Amino acid sequence: MNRFLLVKLAAVVLFLAITISVWAYSAPNTNMSASLVPKDPTSGALVYANNCARCHGDDGEGDKGPAINTPAKQKKFRANSQGLIRKISNGGGKMPAFRTRLTPAEIRSVANFVKTL
Repeated sequence: MNRFLLVKLAAVVLFLAITISVWAYSAPNTNMSASLVPKDPTSGALVYANNCARCHGDDGEGDKGPAINTPAKQKKFRANSQGLIRKISNGGGKMPAFRTRLTPAEIRSVANFVKTL
């Protein structure tokens, strides 16, 4: 009788171990998906995606607005960060001003991000 109970107990333990392992493996990994989203809401990449990509394209290749990832533009942006910040803040041509839509920190962060395209 004791041997029968031992086998039954082992089967229950094995079943629970397998069930817990399957559950843990199939549960969504919230840490991984959260790491893909910038934690800082003023992240330049996030600000760019939400405000600039619709005109300048996801990678700055241009669409409704001009391409901003060309070597000439990148050289200009890197040489004059203040000019880029002014352009984002005040707009110009068909580009709207973002000084009322974005905080100064968001404008700086998106300007820094644009220089990486």
